[in-house]
Amino acid sequence: LSCFKNDFKSVNASPLSRQLELECPIAIKDIQFSDDDDKPDYDVTTMKLASYSQGSLGIELIRKLRGKSTEFYQSLLNNLIAISCDVDTQGAERCVDFNSSLATKDWEDNCIIAADQMCPTGTCERASSCYWDQVVNGEIRETRFPVEMYDLAEDDVVGLHKDSYLGGIAIFGTVGIIIACVCFCMWFVYIVARCLCCCMWDTCSICECCSSRPREDGYSCFGDLAVPIIIYIICLVGTVSAGSLALVGNEDITRAATSTFFYSSALIEDFGEFLSRAREPLMKINAIVEDAAGDAQIIFSDTEYVREGSTEIVSSFRDFGIRHEEGIEASNSGPVFETAFMKFGDEVYPIVDDVQLMLDSLEMDLYNNVDNIRNGVTSATNQIDLILNETETWLEDVYRFESMEFSKRSIRKTIVLSVFFLSFIFSLAGLMGIVMSRTTAIFYLLHIAWVVCAVLGVVLLVVASFTLSTSVVWLDTCEVMNLVTGDFEPILGDAMATGANAIFDGTNLAVAFNVTDKVDFQSKLDEGLSQIKGINITQKFELVSKPLVNVQGMIDGITTKALEGFNKVTSYDSASCPFQDTYTKSNILQPWNAHLEKVIKDKITDYPLRSTGIPATYKRLSKDENAVQYLRRIYDAAGRCEGTSSCCLGDDCDTPSYNDYCTSGDDCIFVCSNLRDGIVDVYKGYLTADTIERGMAADLGIDQTTCPARVNCPATLEFMDMGHDYPLMELLDLYKTNITETSNDLISVASTSVGMAMVEVKDFLCHMNVSFIEQRYDQVSESFCETMFGGFAQVNWALWCLAILMEIIAVVGCTLSIRLGGSLYKEVGIGGGY
Repeated sequence: LSCFKNDFKSVNASPLSRQLELECPIAIKDIQFSDDDDKPDYDVTTMKLASYSQGSLGIELIRKLRGKSTEFYQSLLNNLIAISCDVDTQGAERCVDFNSSLATKDWEDNCIIAADQMCPTGTCERASSCYWDQVVNGEIRETRFPVEMYDLAEDDVVGLHKDSYLGGIAIFGTVGIIIACVCFCMWFVYIVARCLCCCMWDTCSICECCSSRPREDGYSCFGDLAVPIIIYIICLVGTVSAGSLALVGNEDITRAATSTFFYSSALIEDFGEFLSRAREPLMKINAIVEDAAGDAQIIFSDTEYVREGSTEIVSSFRDFGIRHEEGIEASNSGPVFETAFMKFGDEVYPIVDDVQLMLDSLEMDLYNNVDNIRNGVTSATNQIDLILNETETWLEDVYRFESMEFSKRSIRKTIVLSVFFLSFIFSLAGLMGIVMSRTTAIFYLLHIAWVVCAVLGVVLLVVASFTLSTSVVWLDTCEVMNLVTGDFEPILGDAMATGANAIFDGTNLAVAFNVTDKVDFQSKLDEGLSQIKGINITQKFELVSKPLVNVQGMIDGITTKALEGFNKVTSYDSASCPFQDTYTKSNILQPWNAHLEKVIKDKITDYPLRSTGIPATYKRLSKDENAVQYLRRIYDAAGRCEGTSSCCLGDDCDTPSYNDYCTSGDDCIFVCSNLRDGIVDVYKGYLTADTIERGMAADLGIDQTTCPARVNCPATLEFMDMGHDYPLMELLDLYKTNITETSNDLISVASTSVGMAMVEVKDFLCHMNVSFIEQRYDQVSESFCETMFGGFAQVNWALWCLAILMEIIAVVGCTLSIRLGGSLYKEVGIGGGY
């Protein structure tokens, strides 16, 4: 039973901890939006060209060219954080004022204390920042990055070496510029050499390679003329394709700009609507909170018994187990009694906890918090009004920037397309020179075309290098943005990141900032109501009382076993000890009552007594004769003679013969004396069991014979000395009555002004869902990092294609300008020259 007893001693009746989870209606309709109905109004041409967009392919090509992992972008983000961090200021500000918004505290408003430093009184560890990592209670606080990283971060990002981020970006631009320089030098050398060596074409075989004269033996129609012309035409078509790609890319940029401004303005409008919607319940709360506090006071007054009573019941269970340990063990009722106790903990105590939670919320969160609620609501509405005014300014700024961008669209489109148009015009002019090579004036267009295309190719290579570098930076920016929105804590610190992260992971702001724990009496009451509303309290208490009733039945078995043992010895019928008596619970405590019929008939024992030598009467000799004395007297049978030399019955020592009754003498053997003593001992054991049984029954308070109504049942003095005024069962009944009445009062709370306040608080808290910001951000991000970036990537690859095509056209045009410069066809080809 020691383990059983220890179980009772370990019971702790402290309130159960809870974590609030808001249950709000499905999406707030006046803030949510439909992707089908809420889209920008794009230009018709722009939308038609959108179907030809290859932006995703362009981005994928840049991503593969870049070939960096998530770890690279995380390292880049870490370096950017380190560069932006003011190490001297941030490092010195480890402890901040207790009331500062940057002070790190737990939900109970206690400072979190690191293991390596104790902040001065009135201060706490500051929230995480770019320098300090998050503080963990009882652990050494670390810097966010190794200290030396803050000194090396700038060099890793903008250092003038190939291993820095800037150096890596420069490689993309440098390659194209180097190719452009090589092409320029080659063309420059070719043209200069062609001009300087013009007088030596006939005498110098080396200079002949730069000659503008065709071969004297002519050229083949297919290999030397047709193939270059076909290549030229293909390149000319390629310039048209590249221009089309650039046009689609430019329209993607236009479409992305339109959607970016549209969704940005929509975000501001949604935010303003969100604030207006949140303002309504706040104003209503402010109007009814005073009345709600008064109604709350009526409900929670005189309810101290809820927690105290449950603690008293737990204590009664524990002390009953300790006080009646022997009886519980004797009745084998330990498991059943433990079941009753566990049922109280499992079935009743949660009700107690819910009721107490609601009462505490009414008192602490509403009644005692009225001033804080009103001040907080007033402050919140004032701030909302100020921000609402600011949203108008924000919208005007967005519209102004949109207007500026819109006015520049035609300029951007003209610049982009003019490059491709100019390239196409000169390439087309070259083709005209090829087709009409027999017309000298027009043929000179080919000479002009290949020179201009060579120059354009060089320029375009330089421009494409810059756009490629820009594309890589654009890609890196979007990748870093994805990391930032995944967790704002490294950027903003945990003080500000809580709200930012809540926006992007769908957490209600009221929950994220623990507003619910400070002012949300509504959700605590709602949670409690949802728990107790459909519960049958009487049925729950019966789950406790039924095992206790079974315990009472098992208690009755304590004396039953003792009685059976007693009857075995009192009915020990033998020749020497002819005892034939049986007793019941109704007469065993007054054993003479078991022989009333014999007394009435003046019957005597079937054997003489040792003390008198004559049979005994079953009648009680006097009121002074107690039960033990009575039993010892009537079962004190005379002995038996084992010989005749010394065996007497009273004063007669001559008459007794062998095996006759005797009271004295050397040959007198008292064979029943041990049985008599056993009867007395067993009876005393029964009295002990009866005492245990009655004490347990009294402290349990169920025995219908001693306490029929289970009201005002007296407990034992020992149990009362342990601090319990009522038996266990009566205490349970009283508590059940009181907790039922209080529960009914709480259930009806919705019909009071408290219920009205609950509705408004819930309305306010549920409208703290700002997931629409994340949705709008995703739309802006998609516009910037997919559509606009894709458009820019298409323009970039179009420029690279055009640059390469211009160089090919220049080479082919230069070659054809020589080969088509001779006389007309010969049998083997075209010969002659200038």
